[in-house]
Amino acid sequence: MDGANGSVNGSWAMNGMNGSVKPSFKARNEQPTRQRTSPPPGSGILSRSFAVFARLLTWYAILTILFRCPATIEKCDETTPKICKPYFQVKQVVSPHLQPYYDAYAAPYVEIVRPYYDVVDRTVVAPGWGYATKYGAPRVAQAQAHSRAVWEKNVQPQLQRYQGLAKDQYDQSLAPYVSRVTSTMAPYYDLAKTNAMQTYYEFLLPSYEYVRPYALQGYRATSGFVMGQVVPTAAWTWNKTYIFLDGTVWPQIRAAYLENVEPQLVKISQRLGRHKDKVSTLKSAVGSGSGR
Repeated sequence: MDGANGSVNGSWAMNGMNGSVKPSFKARNEQPTRQRTSPPPGSGILSRSFAVFARLLTWYAILTILFRCPATIEKCDETTPKICKPYFQVKQVVSPHLQPYYDAYAAPYVEIVRPYYDVVDRTVVAPGWGYATKYGAPRVAQAQAHSRAVWEKNVQPQLQRYQGLAKDQYDQSLAPYVSRVTSTMAPYYDLAKTNAMQTYYEFLLPSYEYVRPYALQGYRATSGFVMGQVVPTAAWTWNKTYIFLDGTVWPQIRAAYLENVEPQLVKISQRLGRHKDKVSTLKSAVGSGSGR
């Protein structure tokens, strides 16, 4: 006991005067630890690499379309980025479908923002792009030349050396087996190729040329019959059936339901309601009698 309050320290504590025993806060909140299974490292690296590549490709496409593509597809030439022509082609196909929604919902807001965009484009974007083109292009060309020189001096000789080693290893280890398999399978391959070509030119192609006119004639006759007879007849039958059901059968069914079925359902519901009231009255009477 700790002082006069009668509290008990430990892993168990009494809960007032009812004598119930409850675990302490620490014991109540203890839960069995679960081992987390981490995903395989390869899949995570692959998904992250794909996400980074897709993000970079998306930003490259957006920036290229905004700042490097000309105004129309007619102004595209061999110096235009490769993405510009497909962008204009997709735009020409999609624009007729999206233009009404753009005019109705987005155009008012675009017109509000356009003056600010023109100011930013005139004062920031255009001068910055001109400065980058004037001073950055030589630096980029210089970096490309330096990278090409480093590649030709350091990387390309090593790559050629490893290619030569790989070719020597292939010639020593795999080339004899590949040559043996090739020389063994070559007669069978030539025989199968000859039989296939002979079957195609002597049987399949003549049969196709013979059947083709009749197939086209049958297709035209079937198509004309379906479009000229079957489809109009089916449409006429459907319309007449719908008109008959909607104008003759359905009113009769509705009238029979209203005259015969619905009153019976109303009577049944009323009887069920009276029975429920009687049951509740009997229950209340039994309850009052037992209370006395």
